[in-house]
Amino acid sequence: MRVVARVDSSTYRTFERLHLEVTLHIAAGVHVYGAPVPNGMTALDVQIDPVDGLEAGALALPEPHLLELAGFGDARYVGYEGSVRAAQTFHFGLLPGDPTSWRRTGGETLLPVRVRYQACIATECYPPAEVRLELPLTRLEHAAAAGPMPNAPVPNAPVPNAPVR
Repeated sequence: MRVVARVDSSTYRTFERLHLEVTLHIAAGVHVYGAPVPNGMTALDVQIDPVDGLEAGALALPEPHLLELAGFGDARYVGYEGSVRAAQTFHFGLLPGDPTSWRRTGGETLLPVRVRYQACIATECYPPAEVRLELPLTRLEHAAAAGPMPNAPVPNAPVPNAPVR
């Protein structure tokens, strides 16, 4: 089993949307379960661990396919074989309790990614496994760091197409 993760850019600015891609390369003759899983088994799951200011979108995984498992009677299980690619969008927003945190200066940050799965062969399943990866990212300073927050409403500005009284 090999897990590879990448982000579409190693640099970002606050509020900039980034894309995480995680690929799980599964050896021949091995499968991992997808959801729903049999009782006591672990489905493939990819998560970005919590980081202050990080907001992640929903995980996109392909639909698992029906697994051909001998010796399980009429039971029907779904999972993945070969390679499976998961994708997720995310961005770094404001830090909790700090509305000016978008002005942060540049710096290094790590994106913690966790991949959980349970690998099985035709006759047995291995214990659930977890791979943790930390992807280095560099935060760039906003060009307007001295001014108002980007795309912020301007106080007392006229509203377009609003009735005048």
